[in-house]
Amino acid sequence: MARSFRLLAAVGASLLVPLTAAAQRPDAEIPTPSRTWAIERARVTVAPGQVLERATVIVRDGLILDVGTNVRVPFDAQRIAGDSLHVYAGFLDGLGNVGMPKPDAPQGGGRGQGAPQGERINPDDAPRERTGLQPERQMADLVKPDDASIEAHRKAGFGVVHSVPYGGFLPGQGALLLLHGDRVPDLVFRPSVSLFSQFQTARGVAPGTPMGIMAAWRNVGREAARRADLRSAYETSPEGRSRVTSDPVYEAVRPALGGSLPVYFYTKDVLEAHRALMLRRDLGLNVVLAGLPDATDFTNRLSGTDAPRLLLTLGLPDEKKDSSGVAYVPGFRLDRDANVAGERANLEARVRATRQSYEGTAAALHRAGIRFGVTTMGAKLADVQKNLRRMVQAGLPEDAALAALTTHTAEILGVSRQFGTVERGKIANLVVTTKPFFAENSAVRYVFVEGEQYSYEPTTRPAGGRGSSRAGAAASAVQAVGTWDYDVTVQGTAQSGTMVFSGTNESLSGTISSDADTTPLQDVALDGATLTATFPFQGQSVRLTLTLTGDTFAGTADVGPLSLPISGTRRPN
Repeated sequence: MARSFRLLAAVGASLLVPLTAAAQRPDAEIPTPSRTWAIERARVTVAPGQVLERATVIVRDGLILDVGTNVRVPFDAQRIAGDSLHVYAGFLDGLGNVGMPKPDAPQGGGRGQGAPQGERINPDDAPRERTGLQPERQMADLVKPDDASIEAHRKAGFGVVHSVPYGGFLPGQGALLLLHGDRVPDLVFRPSVSLFSQFQTARGVAPGTPMGIMAAWRNVGREAARRADLRSAYETSPEGRSRVTSDPVYEAVRPALGGSLPVYFYTKDVLEAHRALMLRRDLGLNVVLAGLPDATDFTNRLSGTDAPRLLLTLGLPDEKKDSSGVAYVPGFRLDRDANVAGERANLEARVRATRQSYEGTAAALHRAGIRFGVTTMGAKLADVQKNLRRMVQAGLPEDAALAALTTHTAEILGVSRQFGTVERGKIANLVVTTKPFFAENSAVRYVFVEGEQYSYEPTTRPAGGRGSSRAGAAASAVQAVGTWDYDVTVQGTAQSGTMVFSGTNESLSGTISSDADTTPLQDVALDGATLTATFPFQGQSVRLTLTLTGDTFAGTADVGPLSLPISGTRRPN
């Protein structure tokens, strides 16, 4: 028997046997795994521009216990070999619809939504949900812990999201969500942190135009202020005055008029941003601009002491290869020879110039000294990492891109004390990647949300090929053959040894050993990046499940009710 697993035999009497006996008692308590983690020898980006090489991050009970190049690993820590891994603070999404199922059709006055076909509504009598006026709705009451968007965001590296309801021009109040747990109290970090607004028109009822939305905002704001004044006067001297009845719409809007409740406006272009800033001026709103995919000509309104806070969308136009090199000519028209090819080339050049302007918006904001966070609203989540690389290629420094994902968004959301950096005492939200995050083919390997670990198998995407050929290329990039040094943790104590795999990926054999003891491995198989094998132990079978990433692996050794964390590093040839 491999000496590295002798400790398993030593604890067998104290752990396996009691568990066997406990199985006969319905009230038995089953031990739970440690909530302490150690990511060892990784490249840790403490904050944008602050990097520690071969550092260790200790996580305990949902907090970062320690981080540094010379920290002591607690005896009960589950270890992760981070030799080729990169650790960042968990990303923050400044605005999204996470945790709320997307409606099949626009709700509450969304674009294209009006009365059912054949039904006529008097615009003056339209229900508020039809007009899109629902500021009293709270995302904290609407969130669904099992919604697929939560796992999708988490897999992309996001641990905190400012989530808002779907709906019309004023659909409700946002909540800060911490993306872990299967209960609403676990998810909701802070309820009612904002009002959300967008230029989403209704159909068949008012407001049916952007100017109608601005008028509706002014009417609601001024009525909310009037009611607040009347209530204050009544409470001071009720004689001769009527008590003002409560209305949930105006009660929800009133805190925004004093600036204590920020209003997040999602805007799709500069014109909508101008309109949002006009409402800020008219009603005294504390506005956060979100979206604004092309703000290169709007930087003058976004700088200065009175500038609004900004969340830039991570959505970009789809990439399209264009090597024509033709420059866009404004005002181009067909000549008398009907130069159709020339007009087509000019149109393609205009599309290319527009795409480049979108890609360069983040860099333009950075050059102008404008700090911004990010929002996934208006973006395809699967394209977020790729789009960030496009922004970097267009001139945005990587440190600035990382700050937008972490520290700047944390500042805008008011949670810098809890999130945004990898520092002792902060909530343990971490992203662990196989390469530097902005590098080609970098993949998320682990995500920690308040100390809860989520593991993801990386996939390799070669530059060319599709379908099965791409999958085959990804599989061939993983090589199991070689000698691996491993550590396995049992009851908080680490034991070391080696594994040797020989043959080919399609036909593997191997051994596990420590010192002079060697045990053959059975049923060795590699499926993609996952290697499985078994070996006998005291009449039971120990099953290894290892995920290979380059020259490291991490996984578990499972025997009976025990699941032991194991990690390893390949020796150089």
